[in-house]
Amino acid sequence: MSWDLYVLRGSPDDLASGREAALGALDPEPARELLGLEGVDGAWTADTLVAELFVSTDERGTARSIAAGVHFDATPTPGSLDRQRAEYAELLDALVTVAERLDARLYDPQREAFLTRADIPAIAASLE
Repeated sequence: MSWDLYVLRGSPDDLASGREAALGALDPEPARELLGLEGVDGAWTADTLVAELFVSTDERGTARSIAAGVHFDATPTPGSLDRQRAEYAELLDALVTVAERLDARLYDPQREAFLTRADIPAIAASLE
């Protein structure tokens, strides 16, 4: 199971249609600091969850979005599901914090919605 999340300023339609330049510019440095990344791209890891993070830029090299490709290292089992939900909630909280620091929003294409901190418990609980 894998899916993507995006920190961005602007419309997700611009991201989906390849018009990244229409998105507001982002400074990826707070994301690196908050998520403990060494370089521009990196991975946020926990016991069972991995989020591969990368910064998308426009043709001028301006950062326009931060993408997180989320997947679990293991298939959920009844014993591991609570741990996976907790790790996913922790990741979502970190990404919402990054979005807040960048005056941006966290977008989930699967839900076709921007996520807020209030959404995290229900989203994490919905993992199966």
